[in-house]
Amino acid sequence: MSSRTSRNSKRLPRNVVSALILSLLITVGVLASGPPAHAVTVRDAIVTTAQSQLGKTNCSPHSGYYNSCGIHWCANFARWVWSQAGVTPVTGLNSWAQSFKVYGFAHNTYHARSGYTPQPGDAVIFDWNPGQADDHPIDHVAIVTAVSGGKVYYTGGNQGSGAPTVTQVTAENMSLSSGYIDGYVSPANAGSDSGAPSDDSGPKAVPGFADVNGDGRSDLIAQNSTDTWVRLSNGAGYNAPAQWSNVAFYGSVANHVGDVNGDGRADLIAQNDYSVWVMTSTGNSFNAPTQWSAAHFGGAVADHVGDITGDGRADLIAQNGSSVWVMTSTGSSLNAPAQWSTSAFYGSVADHVGDITGDGRADLIAQNGSSVWVMTSTGSSLNAPAQWSTSAFYGSVADHVGDITGDGRADLIAQNGSSVWVMTSTGSSLNAPAQWSTGAFHGTIANHG
Repeated sequence: MSSRTSRNSKRLPRNVVSALILSLLITVGVLASGPPAHAVTVRDAIVTTAQSQLGKTNCSPHSGYYNSCGIHWCANFARWVWSQAGVTPVTGLNSWAQSFKVYGFAHNTYHARSGYTPQPGDAVIFDWNPGQADDHPIDHVAIVTAVSGGKVYYTGGNQGSGAPTVTQVTAENMSLSSGYIDGYVSPANAGSDSGAPSDDSGPKAVPGFADVNGDGRSDLIAQNSTDTWVRLSNGAGYNAPAQWSNVAFYGSVANHVGDVNGDGRADLIAQNDYSVWVMTSTGNSFNAPTQWSAAHFGGAVADHVGDITGDGRADLIAQNGSSVWVMTSTGSSLNAPAQWSTSAFYGSVADHVGDITGDGRADLIAQNGSSVWVMTSTGSSLNAPAQWSTSAFYGSVADHVGDITGDGRADLIAQNGSSVWVMTSTGSSLNAPAQWSTGAFHGTIANHG
């Protein structure tokens, strides 16, 4: 079957490999459009968008769907379709097909093949080596367009017998019982095809947590399409929800939380393709949105926020397969994008930002199934990739980075349904995995760490 013949074009090497720069999304500042009224509208839009691309390539006319010209692009195509069709959130999806399964677990929308009837608009995810342990379990993703006669029909990119640089968007089908189908992932806001309204009154982005009032405690932040609410931590619990903004505020590329002005309070950051807007925190509310950048900026692999310079202000980081670009914060705006690395660097499991060395500067971390690589920050550039672990390490529910030991160095955390494993940082490498919990623990909406 033709989708299997593209297996090698989806499976990249375990070590840190390649992709390219700059995302192509909607050019907006602060978005104010509301969500669709009915779930069926979202699903119909997904199918229409996917099928409208049939015959087009990964190099035109959309700069290859998140600039994927010349790289392996099935996941970039699928997330582009979801984004264009109005799926919210799409945060967490990246250029790896595996990211769709991680998204499904995070939003409780993953469905195993057996016992589930796929719906148009779902993402179908494939494993060309079912039953075999490997560091890249999901090999391909496409968009479900129909189900009929015991088959699932799907439209996708980077599928077929051609090389990834010449293949077109194609429509294919496969038996619903095929062992190559791992399962299906539904968009978080699409609901079912019953025509019932979806719960679109909720957040436009996954609720975050950060210290918005500067008291040293992490607070809960719920960002909606027309307002933002906060529950402050009092050290023993959370205060009642309070509205901190009644302004429409979210980004078409990503929504971040970070202290961009260096005052000790976390701010909200809306990242669009050609602009970045910020709502700074006053300690008890968010100021009106202000534009901090009009630059074209976004990563083909991931977009991060972290203090990569070590000056106490959060910066924006665009991670591509063969480059990393940074917009450093001045405290009141973002500097022009600067290239910090030309190295091929990203992980098959996850890509993180965290101060893994403990020097006060955020580093880039590429997590693969059997290795972890790090590019440490010098404050003005990123050092060449270095291997910090050769251990098999990733979670079935989520993978996190955070200082779990309290020594000032970020550690890697693998969260499974009934266990949590940790690789602690020595400052120059990661210790062997150690089990930190055996209790059943995971959320149906999101898991944080």
